[in-house]
Amino acid sequence: MKKIDKIFEKLDPILGKIGNEIHLLAIRDALMSMIPFLAIAGISTFFGAILFTETSIIGKFMDPETLTNIGTFFTRISTGTISLMSLMLVIMIPYFMGKQRGYYNPLILSITSLSLFFVFVPLAGGYDYFGTQGALLAMIIGLTSSELFIKLSKNKKLRINVGDNVPEAVKNSFNTVIIIIILICLYSLIATVLSVATGMEAIALICDILQKPLVSVGATLPGAIIYTLVQTILFSFGIHPGAVVAPIETAFVTAMDQGRIINYSFVTTFGQMGGTGACLGLLIVLMFLSKRKELKVVGRLSAIADIFNINEPLSFGIPIVFNPTLIIPFIVCPLFNIILAYAATAAGFMSVFTNVITWSTPAFFKGYIASNGDIRAVIMELICLVCDILIWLLFVRMYERQLNKADVASNSAD
Repeated sequence: MKKIDKIFEKLDPILGKIGNEIHLLAIRDALMSMIPFLAIAGISTFFGAILFTETSIIGKFMDPETLTNIGTFFTRISTGTISLMSLMLVIMIPYFMGKQRGYYNPLILSITSLSLFFVFVPLAGGYDYFGTQGALLAMIIGLTSSELFIKLSKNKKLRINVGDNVPEAVKNSFNTVIIIIILICLYSLIATVLSVATGMEAIALICDILQKPLVSVGATLPGAIIYTLVQTILFSFGIHPGAVVAPIETAFVTAMDQGRIINYSFVTTFGQMGGTGACLGLLIVLMFLSKRKELKVVGRLSAIADIFNINEPLSFGIPIVFNPTLIIPFIVCPLFNIILAYAATAAGFMSVFTNVITWSTPAFFKGYIASNGDIRAVIMELICLVCDILIWLLFVRMYERQLNKADVASNSAD
């Protein structure tokens, strides 16, 4: 324990500096302000995609019209929450950047950033940009535009003098006219050059760059490792990785008929126990082993969703997103599970998975169904879960230490 404490003491300052970096703070605060929307989106996904479907236990006893209406209800919730994630980010990030920099009017930073985001939206359609698909672009625009705006506002030559006998609000508006014109023209030029030079819009270009290493490795152990890394790293930054990892998932599905160890069911069983980042281990740690009341509460509120591999309430509620301490096990646990399970399968400890399973299937049911009833797959899941719990516990303890120190510092300041 003393050695672990020494490791914690050395890591705390490093992780603290990373966590207090001004741009990361702005993104973290933006995501924290979005927690209610993301939490209800996760809950609506649980009801709409799991409980009330044609194949669910409840759905089988309902008439199709009622089931469709219920589905529409939950779809509308998603449309007003997770489907607007990028728009929320592109507004909130500049706002908190302005707060961090002490800018007198952070709201104008948000409005400008929103305008610049739409500059990058494809002229034909582009509604997908508003949701998780455009989150990375929203972060880039939110951070860069707010920094440029604040720097340009310090240049007195870019201000329009309207005299002293006008209201302050009017004077401030005129002071930002030239800056806004410069930024809109600059970002429009960048969007146009990218489109003409590559033949692709910004989001499509970002996805293409990230997808290339995934497509090249295919359904192999390195492919599963790279896939998991991309998925967890993007999710660590609040970006849903679905659009990026779609090509390799197709390769994983195809591998099901080829008798390969690495296939879709294998990766989702061992790499996504409790959703991205193998968060089932974290859920158990929070509910039964955490020493902080608020962490226990988040765990309990997230339990049902996380059991069905919907971990947005958990990852945004703790948070894991933009939390350097918890990002480490978030990335490490699924990689550990996949490598361990691959070695066990290659050694003949359990059968190669042959049955396709849905992403929402709970742990242990996944292994049993995917392996066509091989109980050894369930034992392997249990071994992975125990290891995950131990890994998560170490880092949750570190995070609790950081929260305790913050409480002490806050109380001392008061």
